[in-house]
Formats: sequence, structure tokens, C-alpha cells
Amino acid sequence: QRLLDAMADCIVETGFARVTVADVVRVAATSRRTFYQHFTDIEDCLKALYSESVRIIIDAIRQAIDPAASNEDQVRAAVEAWIGVCDQRPALTSALTRDFAALGPKSWALHFQYAEAYRALIQSLTETDQLRETGAAPVSLLRVVMLLGALNELLTFAVHQGIPLQDMVDEAVDVALMMLGTPPQGSR
Repeated sequence: QRLLDAMADCIVETGFARVTVADVVRVAATSRRTFYQHFTDIEDCLKALYSESVRIIIDAIRQAIDPAASNEDQVRAAVEAWIGVCDQRPALTSALTRDFAALGPKSWALHFQYAEAYRALIQSLTETDQLRETGAAPVSLLRVVMLLGALNELLTFAVHQGIPLQDMVDEAVDVALMMLGTPPQGSR
């Protein structure tokens, strides 16, 4: 965990392209040997940090959702949980979004694995009798990828523009509801 925390601090400070194993072990106050016991290289460490971040977000969303709540309330709770986690370290969130994508093909398999994890989460939330009655359709992986892309872009934009993440909740909820096939009840 110290290595992952150090990696996070390093990418926030300099960007992933400039981070070295020496930087990470210096910040973690550990040795190269310890680093290589856990990771094959610096990209492997970034992938582990990304995986941990996604797992934390998915866990927060799961805990925030009340399956008996309305569709809009569930989406709002999910968006607020997601933003709450991202708001704890917005610079890291932005760096992970930008730097992980920069790995190109090396990151695709993991990125798609987590897109599938989000799809499964969204599918489990929308496969209730109550939500089926609203006309919510099964959520495809492609729709989840589009939703994640839109939310990640909104997040990165807000961080870089200095917009408080909480200010984007209503827009994110409206977009998520529309992309999930259930328009918001009222316009904002």
C-alpha cells in the first residue's frame, strides 16, 4: 500500500511519464527490491493503482445504493458516491484518467475489465422489477463505455478548470439517466 500511495503522490506531482521506480521507492521509504517483489515495472505499479482506485469507487457505489429507491435516486446516490471518492483526491483522479489512457494497448485489457465490472454493477441495479416498470432497458457494455467516457471527461474537465466536483452532480445524474434509458423526472 505504501508503494501505491507513493506512486499516487509521484504522478500527481510530476505526471506518470516522468515517474521512475527510484521516485516511488524514495517517497515510499522502501527499497527497489521491495518494489520489484510487488511489481514488474513502473507501468505495472500504475495498473495496480488504477485497479485499486476503480475497486474503491465500485465499492463506494455499491454501499451507497438503496435497491428499493427510485431509479433517479439510485443514479444520484451512485454519482454522488463516485464524485465523493474522486473528490478526496481530484488531482490523482485526473492524473489516472489521463496517464492510464496514455499507456495505450497496454492498458486496454484492464480498462475493458473494469468497464465490464461497471456494466455488471449497473446491470444489477437496473434489473429490478421496479426499474423494469419504468422502461429501463438492459444496459449494454457499449453504453457503459460511453457513460464512463462521458463521466471521466466531465471529471477531468472539472478538475482542470477548477470546478468543484460537487457542482457537476446534477448534470452527471441527468446524463447518466438519459444514457441508461430513463430520462430525469424534471429538468434542472
